[in-house]
Amino acid sequence: MCQIFGVNSLRPIAPNYLLRGFFCRGGGTSDHKDGWGIAYRAENGQPHLKVYTSSAFRCQHAHMLAGGSTRSRNLMAHIRKATIGAVEDANSHPFTRTLWGRHVFFAHNGDLKAFAPAIAPRFRTFGTTDSEMAFASILTRLVERFGDAFPPLPALYDALQDIAADIARHGTFNFILTVDDLMFAHATTDLHWTAHEPGTPRVRLIDCDEQVDTGSLHCADERFVIVATHPVTEGHRWQRFGKGELALFHAGRRLGTHSLDSDEDTLGEGQAGWPDDRQQAMAASA
Repeated sequence: MCQIFGVNSLRPIAPNYLLRGFFCRGGGTSDHKDGWGIAYRAENGQPHLKVYTSSAFRCQHAHMLAGGSTRSRNLMAHIRKATIGAVEDANSHPFTRTLWGRHVFFAHNGDLKAFAPAIAPRFRTFGTTDSEMAFASILTRLVERFGDAFPPLPALYDALQDIAADIARHGTFNFILTVDDLMFAHATTDLHWTAHEPGTPRVRLIDCDEQVDTGSLHCADERFVIVATHPVTEGHRWQRFGKGELALFHAGRRLGTHSLDSDEDTLGEGQAGWPDDRQQAMAASA
């Protein structure tokens, strides 16, 4: 199956060393060589999506990205091991759509069987994966429940929990979904997360066997969380998701259900004029 990765931060950061470790699995330390992709919001709020059919470990674009200084508060990446759908751009994750005037990104790890949901025309799929179909189903159901207005955050969390549980009846449904600076992560099998604690001096990239001086890369009060199918570092305290668990991360911390109401005002306004479909988003980020 595929692997997913995400970083959610208080301030824009450049998680290039973490990406370098994750991309090693894309045809290097594992056989996830059937494509890769990345989605993030830049510091100015603009969405960016890049997908490829190559092995991330051997792709110059992945090496340039992991060696660059791209900064974001909310970022996800994906490496693919194809099970359903051909190896082509349309089937590479992440996927994107516009909902409630906001850009939504989605990446999935797993297989869904006997899954043929009703999908609204506005969320039609462009590829042939069960993953993109699941994403379209989520958005369709959210509109059915809330219409065209962004709901209160507790209601959105509850809705995603219900929808994810229903889709997970069809198989393995580990995913990351982001909207603005919010990151939702859901697990049925393998998914882990960790919080980068201020003052963490060094970590080791597991797949690269590389020591990183994080103390020199991050501010003393830097706060961010990392989500990954399997831990990508040693030196962080990783926690495994429970089966059927949905987590919400914002501003570099995990929100408990008791704190959702207090964070509702931090969402900000949607970005008017963002692209309406996958191809336009890819063109805008080229």
